[in-house]
Amino acid sequence: MKYTRIFLFTLLSLCLSFCSTIKDGKSTIRQGVFGRVLWLEGNFMPSPDRPQAKNETPAVRTVYIHELTKLSDAEGEAPLFAKINSSLVAKVKTNQDGYFQYKLKPGKYSIFTQEEDGKFFASLFEGDGSIASFEVKEGEVTTYHISVNYKAAY
Repeated sequence: MKYTRIFLFTLLSLCLSFCSTIKDGKSTIRQGVFGRVLWLEGNFMPSPDRPQAKNETPAVRTVYIHELTKLSDAEGEAPLFAKINSSLVAKVKTNQDGYFQYKLKPGKYSIFTQEEDGKFFASLFEGDGSIASFEVKEGEVTTYHISVNYKAAY
């Protein structure tokens, strides 16, 4: 009986490790968004005297996907917003390596990470005022990597 429990526990552990949603940093969905969140902190200024900082680490964050959001739909000051007033489509947590993915219908979306202070981070903007926008097309996975860099100097 003891060995049966050990065998079943080992078998279950192996199954769960192979059933990971993101394996080897590659998407397992057929349509939607896939990406990685990295935390950047420190001095990234190029200098002839010293090498550039390599303070990039995978970040465990909750990623918020909203309908396409304009600056007029967000409260607070970029890149950290206090509130996003567009419709929330989904939220997904990154894995320990910073990867995330989510199945989405074709359309245009905006993407944010929630930071420790509860604010929403996004640092990319389009000329029309769209915040961190991306488009999902029929049968495609859009790759969108996020560099959370509000504590980095360039």
